[in-house]
Amino acid sequence: MATLTVGRALIAMRPWSFTVTLCSVALGSALAYRLDGRYDGRVLALTLLITVPVHAAGNLLNTFYDFKRGCDGHGSSDLTLVKGRLLPAHVFNIAVGCLCVSALAMALLATVSPLAPRKQLAVYTLGVLGALTYTGGPGFKYRALGDVLIVLTFGPVLVLFAYGVQAGALSAAPLALTLPPTVHVEAVLHGNNLRDMHEDSRSGIRTLALLLGRRRAEQLFVALVLLPFALVLWQALTVAPARGAALLALPLGAKLLGAVRRGALTDLPRKTAGLQFVFGMLYVASLLLQNPSNRRHRNRSRRPAAARGAKERSAMGDDKFDGLYMTVAQQAGGIDPLFDSFFGFLRRKTDFFTGAGDGSKAEATMTAAFAKHGKLFAAENAEKEAREAKRRADEEARKKRVAEEKAKQAAASAPPQRFEDVADEAVKSEPSAAPAAAADDGAPAADEESKGAKPILNGGITDKYRWTQTLSDVTVFVPVPEGTRAKQLAVCIEQRSLRVGFKGQPPIVDGELHAKVKADDCLWTVEDNREVSLTLQKVNGMEWWKCVLVGDPEIDTQKVEPENSNLSDLDGETRQTVEKMMYDQRQKQLGLPTSEEQKKQDMLAKFMAQHPEMDFSNAKIC
Repeated sequence: MATLTVGRALIAMRPWSFTVTLCSVALGSALAYRLDGRYDGRVLALTLLITVPVHAAGNLLNTFYDFKRGCDGHGSSDLTLVKGRLLPAHVFNIAVGCLCVSALAMALLATVSPLAPRKQLAVYTLGVLGALTYTGGPGFKYRALGDVLIVLTFGPVLVLFAYGVQAGALSAAPLALTLPPTVHVEAVLHGNNLRDMHEDSRSGIRTLALLLGRRRAEQLFVALVLLPFALVLWQALTVAPARGAALLALPLGAKLLGAVRRGALTDLPRKTAGLQFVFGMLYVASLLLQNPSNRRHRNRSRRPAAARGAKERSAMGDDKFDGLYMTVAQQAGGIDPLFDSFFGFLRRKTDFFTGAGDGSKAEATMTAAFAKHGKLFAAENAEKEAREAKRRADEEARKKRVAEEKAKQAAASAPPQRFEDVADEAVKSEPSAAPAAAADDGAPAADEESKGAKPILNGGITDKYRWTQTLSDVTVFVPVPEGTRAKQLAVCIEQRSLRVGFKGQPPIVDGELHAKVKADDCLWTVEDNREVSLTLQKVNGMEWWKCVLVGDPEIDTQKVEPENSNLSDLDGETRQTVEKMMYDQRQKQLGLPTSEEQKKQDMLAKFMAQHPEMDFSNAKIC
């Protein structure tokens, strides 16, 4: 009678194939660190605890359903059930146990990962469905669709999951870099099907290898082994030389192809999985070692050197560690703690102080660096001010031309003016005095009907946070207990939602944003270890928000007072409109004519100057 033991259970899981999962998870985590500067060891450990059991469950269910369908015989590569080492119930129950372990790890991941739990669950569900439906349910393996399913599951889906739980967002950006290792994933499966062509044909299973035939199937296997090497060679020549590190696995590929030529296919899947793992990890290492500035040398602007200025100098590598520094700054919680941490690192891990003698050399190094970047800042600021001055001059010239053209058009098309005696006008105007007064009395009533509280710094205060805004961004301040560090918080900023809280606890702030934001441009930090400051970049830079989260108290946006100093951030046409509105508002408050009224008066004065023969002393314009 079959006895369930740990050793037999492990053999049934086919652990040699787990290298595919390990490689994809490592790739996704490396891309999160490389592209976003985000990495958490706890998240990586839980990701492996989630994905490896799902992989094991998929292998066990493959054994279970192959046996139930009569696909496995004594000549099959998997003899777990054929020789009675385990019972079908054993295999199925172990698979269910693996899925339970994975689900428990998913629950833990939600407490430490910055990615929204619903997004974690969505990608996780895709992966589990891929493992279950390979032989279960529709049984894509038996319909010659198993290759497509496995490539998608262990390639883009798994890498995207590992990337998202680290970076806190799902993005298509890392998918383009998954192609070389993913091709080797297909090589592992195709090698398995190539070896099992005889048994699969006998059992009636349709695989890609059977559809192609022995000769073409072997040719496809050779292409699948060599194509990733060709891809990394192209990347090394055109993107970054470091990508060529994966070429070190080429001797393993050559041995594998030699085995295929000799017809030694018994261990082909295992050896292919070994090649995939070595190649994949070298590829991951090449991504981590790559100099980010290499990506900036392509498609560089051909502007004159004077126009590039300090910004061009910055592109030479000044910002290559920005992602890393931003992560450190967020964890430190402020400028002073950041400097304290940095100099602590220099003291503990370098000879910055011990090799500086009396300290004058270290001080000179810091002074030189400060002076260098002070000059760069001054140059960048001067360029910015020069561009702004030119823009203002161009805008003023444009306004002048537009005003002159409008004046000419108005003078040419102005209707004849009607003049009446002042005395008669006074009599005629008496009946209308009461309605006018009523209209004046109605104005305050209309103002009283305006909805929302009066803005405080163009924002407001709720029971959980306070906020301010400009036309381009919203700043939210969430108070937290004193001594709070960034690593204790779980902050998730998405295009239409915001969540702020402590890891493993209910969120402090959670809801739908009033309008869309540019999630990739939003930042947050902990100020003075007692307040979380979030800067949200608006998608619509011409809209004042009534509130931050839908359902929270609203402000009256008609009472918002835009800062004059921020008008320079607007485009020419928008700035002209805002300035005109602000001018008219001030004129009304002072009891003076608005811009339109002033224009009419100027036109009348011009008309009077052109017709001195007319007497305007007792005339009034209606």
